[in-house]
Amino acid sequence: MKKLPNLFFRYLTYSLLILMIGCGVDVEPTFVKKPDLTILPGEETQKAIIGQEIVYDILLTGEDTKFTSLTVKLSYGDAIEEYKLVDNEIDDFIETPFSEKFSFQPTQEMVGKPVTLQFSYMIALTTNSGGMGFSENSKIINVLVEE
Repeated sequence: MKKLPNLFFRYLTYSLLILMIGCGVDVEPTFVKKPDLTILPGEETQKAIIGQEIVYDILLTGEDTKFTSLTVKLSYGDAIEEYKLVDNEIDDFIETPFSEKFSFQPTQEMVGKPVTLQFSYMIALTTNSGGMGFSENSKIINVLVEE
């Protein structure tokens, strides 16, 4: 007779656990299908000469992806410059595929310093509970500037 209450409480515990897992509010984002940032030329490390203009073609793709911003951060030595190519309101999304150009011209101040271009985008994610979350991703290109 003692086994019956133990089995009952074990069954009740497992049932409640399954119920809690099944009915719990899930706040994890629903991930979109492959949001992607393509940059051409896309080598991770590039060489450039002072005054040489490099034009980057930037392409944002992703099915049902809600892009909200696209920025480029140029850093060399202690200097940081930020270029907001697209900076929309939170509910104003960039339609994909989206392309943009960014040009960069190395200067004398960049010679011998690590030069980094960080291309970043922000996407809006819809959570399973109907809320909104945001995720940022970026790609980095290092530029070796020579005279």
